[in-house]
Amino acid sequence: MLDYIDVCSLVQKKHENLIKNYCSYLDCGWKHYQNNKIESSVRLKKTDLLEKAIRKEFPLPESLLAKLQKDFVKENLSLYLLLDVLPAWRYLAADKSPSSEEQLSELTNFAISPLGRMILALYDENPAAYHPLNSLLIMNFWMQLFISKSPIVSKVKLSKKQKESKLRGLLKNSVVLLNLLDSKRTKFRAAAAIKKSELMLNKFKNNEQIKLTILDKIRVFLYSFAMFLAAGKRTVYSKR
Repeated sequence: MLDYIDVCSLVQKKHENLIKNYCSYLDCGWKHYQNNKIESSVRLKKTDLLEKAIRKEFPLPESLLAKLQKDFVKENLSLYLLLDVLPAWRYLAADKSPSSEEQLSELTNFAISPLGRMILALYDENPAAYHPLNSLLIMNFWMQLFISKSPIVSKVKLSKKQKESKLRGLLKNSVVLLNLLDSKRTKFRAAAAIKKSELMLNKFKNNEQIKLTILDKIRVFLYSFAMFLAAGKRTVYSKR
């Protein structure tokens, strides 16, 4: 779902496998429940069965769901991070498509926001960081939908300029994240993700291939380091 941002770069190495599994869960659900080759009634029934499976220990220990349940208990994470995406999947399973920017925002919030909550919960971060982190994740997800010309956005009538403006606004909202995170390591990772997203957005604007070059990666490191230092200074100053 988030091909254009390495979500694992936002977390410590010990949590990479958990994040990969959770992103796989989100990706599989998104693709499966909008698959119109399967009857809508069948897909809707499957969302009900999934909800029941999440609420009790899943009997197949090697399955993705069982692994996530086990890791959630280990990290003291709420199972609602698995359940809260179901409204988005039920929407897809019902063969609905958003027809306005507001409806698209609501759908993607249900689909993506649990990921942001999980990252903050893993590091007991400031809850105020939720909205800017969510903006960063949703901005990247929307860009992916626009680039892939997903059927989900086909009814949302936005010009290229309007898409760029919306993405730019979400990116701008995410920058405040650097002043809200407590962990220096997480702050540096977030700065790198924000800079990477900015470069991707520029490529989207210029109709270039959405892929980072070696020079881009150097820019990400240098700019993220500078943003990290600047955010740290602003934080210290504000505490005074």
